[in-house]
Amino acid sequence: MKVVISVLTLLTLAAPLASAADFWEKRPFPNWSVSDIQKMLTDSPWARPALVPRETLSREASDSEARTGGRTGCGSCAVTSSTATVESLRSPELQAPLAVVVRWLSALPVKQALVKLRFGEEAAGSQAAELLAQAEERYVVGISGLPAALLPDASEEIRSKAFLEIKNSAPIAAEDAAIRGEGQAVNLVLYFPRQRTGGEVISLSDREVTVALKLASVGIKRKFKLSDMVYQGKLEL
Repeated sequence: MKVVISVLTLLTLAAPLASAADFWEKRPFPNWSVSDIQKMLTDSPWARPALVPRETLSREASDSEARTGGRTGCGSCAVTSSTATVESLRSPELQAPLAVVVRWLSALPVKQALVKLRFGEEAAGSQAAELLAQAEERYVVGISGLPAALLPDASEEIRSKAFLEIKNSAPIAAEDAAIRGEGQAVNLVLYFPRQRTGGEVISLSDREVTVALKLASVGIKRKFKLSDMVYQGKLEL
C-alpha cells in the first residue's frame, strides 16, 4: 500500500511539470496564439527586457528633435537580416527609466513568431516557409523601443560600440548596425559574425552570452542563458 501511495504521489508531483512545458515545445508555430507571439517576442529565452538608465533619458526636447530629424511613425522588426520586415509591437512612450527589449532576430523561434505575426493563418504556406528556410549567415540582434534621440546618426559609431560578451573570450564586435522605423522610439538591429575557424562563434559550452551596447548616451547590457535557448534540439541564436 505504501508503494502504491508513493507512486501516486510521484505522479501527482510530476503532472504540473509535464503540463508546464513552454508553448514552443508543445505546439507548432502556425498554431501559436497572439499571446504566444507576444511572449516569444518580449519575454522568452530569446527576448528579454532591459533598462536604459534614467540618466541617459534626461536630454532636452530640442536635442530630441534635432536627432530624430522630425521623423514620425512606428518601428518595425526584421524577420531576418536580409528579408522583409513586419510591424512590431508598439514601442513604449519615452519615459525614464525606459524598458527596451533585446531580441535574437536570427533565432528560429523568433523568426517563426514574426512570420506568424505577418502571415497569420497563412503561416504554414510556401511564402512563409521560404522566409524561414533562408540561412542566417550572421547573428542578428534587435533592440526595440530605443529613443531615437539617444542614437548617433552614423551607423558606424553604433557598430563600433556593440558587442557580444562571452566569459573567458574576447568580445565579439558587431559587423554592422541599422535603425529600423521612425519616430520617438525606434528599433536598432545589430549584426555579428556567426562563423569562425572550427565552427560557430558561440556554443553551448559558453553557457552565457551578453548583448552589450556602450554608446556615450546609451548603456545596455542583457545576459542570455544558452541552455535555455535550445529549440528542436539545437542552440538557436
